[in-house]
Amino acid sequence: MSVYHLSEDGSGLEKLIETSKIFPVSTSPGGQFVIAQDTRAWGTLKAYPRGNGAPILVCPSCSAPQGTDPAPPDMNWSPDGKFVYLKFDGSTYAIPLRSGTVLPSIPVSGFASKDAVARVPGARLVSDQPNVFAGPDPSIYAFTKVTTQRNIYRVPTP
Repeated sequence: MSVYHLSEDGSGLEKLIETSKIFPVSTSPGGQFVIAQDTRAWGTLKAYPRGNGAPILVCPSCSAPQGTDPAPPDMNWSPDGKFVYLKFDGSTYAIPLRSGTVLPSIPVSGFASKDAVARVPGARLVSDQPNVFAGPDPSIYAFTKVTTQRNIYRVPTP
């Protein structure tokens, strides 16, 4: 499998990575990394560098395979590139990035838990709601809330 970059006008076709058995979920600003689920290891999220470099393990168990409903990516960036948003076990965290970097400092064995993500200097919990769509900064986000109201008394309604 190959992942390509294409300009909005359809020009500039460029191969970013070539690897098999991945499910790409997002790309970093500038296309330096492709964030993908490793389909050989349930829940594993990795950052694949442009070219043929070794992938970086982001977390061994934070990225449940996506079902049929649309869901936000497990890892994505704020539009200004100052934060990376990482979903872990139903929570979304904003991790500040140093100028000129696109990935936070990630342990060699990846983030093992939500607590490990929360301990990153400057990291903050955006929301405990599932499926948070991050906004331009950590204080702005959206999520779907499903409620049901039923007419349990079978009262006729107009």
